[in-house]
Amino acid sequence: MIHKTTIGLGLTVTVLTAGSMAGRVYWMLDVLTHFTIQFALLLTLCLVAGVVQRLHWRYLLVMTAGLIPNLVILYPYFLPVATAAAPTSDDLTIVSINVYAGNDDFDAVAGYVAEKDPDLVLFTEARYEFVDYLEQGGFADSYPYRYAEPSRWSRGLMFASKTPFVNAETVYTTERSRFLSVVLDWQGQPVTFFSVHPLPPLSNLWTQSRNNEYLAFTEHASAVETPLIMVGDFNAAPWSYPLRRLMANTNLRPGAYGHGIRPTWFFMGVVQAPLDYMLVSPEWDVVRYETAGNVGSDHLPLVTDVRLR
Repeated sequence: MIHKTTIGLGLTVTVLTAGSMAGRVYWMLDVLTHFTIQFALLLTLCLVAGVVQRLHWRYLLVMTAGLIPNLVILYPYFLPVATAAAPTSDDLTIVSINVYAGNDDFDAVAGYVAEKDPDLVLFTEARYEFVDYLEQGGFADSYPYRYAEPSRWSRGLMFASKTPFVNAETVYTTERSRFLSVVLDWQGQPVTFFSVHPLPPLSNLWTQSRNNEYLAFTEHASAVETPLIMVGDFNAAPWSYPLRRLMANTNLRPGAYGHGIRPTWFFMGVVQAPLDYMLVSPEWDVVRYETAGNVGSDHLPLVTDVRLR
């Protein structure tokens, strides 16, 4: 019975891994890339169990074939990075928070930002009520420069900064979809930040809308002549098909490289996926990359320190 369980689980996860590589073909297959970490862990356990149970070599070979693509995807996140070991006061601290449209604990969100004391904050799922809350009190004093496109539910975006924006604009990718683009003068160098939050892949129509937004992000990122950081809730794993295509056509790379895998979205405490992250252009070094804290959302906040080379 134990042998059959190991074989069945290992072969099932191998098939799911193969499906996740075919996201270009069908939208639901691309959703499987949310679970690459889980696939790698399960296949590793199955292989160890299979060796202990002395399963036939053909089963072990198939499981190994399923494990290798997952490891190839994940290994850059664990390679050492050639940057300083600790952040310094000259680094730019960025916090990205998916507030969650159903979250009314605005004090927890503002308190978290006050604790981390970043230079720049991005909020996704910023409702009108949340933006109004931040327009008053201590937050407005600490972050006097704010640019927002709130919404009644989950499509709202907001940047808040300690330093003035050189430029801030809303870029429409379709009639209803948009992202924010802001430029800061950081250490005498103009630097650009895109906030993103495309639709989640809950249907073929929504997935196509999301992928079309990635094409627009690619076009606009390719036109930016300053150091660039794209940050937010991407509603896709960084190794999904549309993200691979975006990075292949720009000079952006995952900021998490060398800092490990950081799942940020949780469902019922079991399902975990890295949906909130940043992509950085070659001019940036990422010296800190963390996800931690409870602000009443179904996503973890992202805290990073970046440094111009």
